[in-house]
Amino acid sequence: MRRLAAISLILAAGFSLSGFGVAAREQPPAEKRIVPFHGNLPACEDAGVLGTLNSRFAARESGYWHSPLTIVNLEYPRQIAFRTNGLDVVPRRYCTATVTTSDLKRRKVDYAIIEGDGFLGFSWGLEYCVGGLDRSYAYAPYCKMVRP
Repeated sequence: MRRLAAISLILAAGFSLSGFGVAAREQPPAEKRIVPFHGNLPACEDAGVLGTLNSRFAARESGYWHSPLTIVNLEYPRQIAFRTNGLDVVPRRYCTATVTTSDLKRRKVDYAIIEGDGFLGFSWGLEYCVGGLDRSYAYAPYCKMVRP
């Protein structure tokens, strides 16, 4: 019985080292797909990105949470990562900034600009999370899931 177990262990090791085991298939870069992505995303401090962030935050707070909170000031937007998930994944630019909300509290906001995530896939999309205001825990813990 021990001899059979040893032989099966040796065969399993041999197959995994020889390439007969399960291997991840190589993925083409996003730029070389049939419908390619280009990685041309707006910068973190782009006026369109910041305007979208402001309007979506105000709409979510008033429409969903019935809260009067708005962003009154946004400071120090900067990139923290770009395409960290690999070249075969949809391009994303990860950003962070500091916001002051209408209750005069300063909070950290993390956001991701995603290529092809806009209307019908023709433009970029935006995911964001304001620290301390993720009431549904969609990006929990403390907005970690929107960061790289």
